[in-house]
Amino acid sequence: MFRADEWPEDRVEAALDDAIEKADNGVLFLDEISAWSKPLQAALMHRLGDLKARLFSASNHELSAMREDLFYALAVLQVTLPPLTERTSDIPALAASFLGDRVLSAEAMAVLKAHAWPGNVRELKAAMTHAAAVCSGTTLLPHHLPANLVKEKDANHLEDTMK
Repeated sequence: MFRADEWPEDRVEAALDDAIEKADNGVLFLDEISAWSKPLQAALMHRLGDLKARLFSASNHELSAMREDLFYALAVLQVTLPPLTERTSDIPALAASFLGDRVLSAEAMAVLKAHAWPGNVRELKAAMTHAAAVCSGTTLLPHHLPANLVKEKDANHLEDTMK
């Protein structure tokens, strides 16, 4: 996986070259590609002809920020996922994948399904990481969830959980 935002501006092209070299004949995942600078997008466009790896890219941003030639070079197969709030049926499986051996109570699952998820799957993953960190047992309850997910009356849930 290659994320341009993890590299200093003066090192990002060399890091991209390293990622391409490491991918070899495998897979290279380019994250948040539409947020890349235009010069970095141009650098990738010039390297596409030599690329042996299968290339996948993703973006949470508007794709109009991408160079048009790069967009069409990468747009062989497009998959558009609706936001998590529009596919609440995915929440149980996604949450379980982040929790390992732990399980969510029905009440905690109801809280998750009621949340708007502006941060999408990344927010869900962070919420599950939080809940797992504060829960000493194997079943996660609503008071183990981050405060922004639970009702106002439960806002002091972390202090109660840590007692």
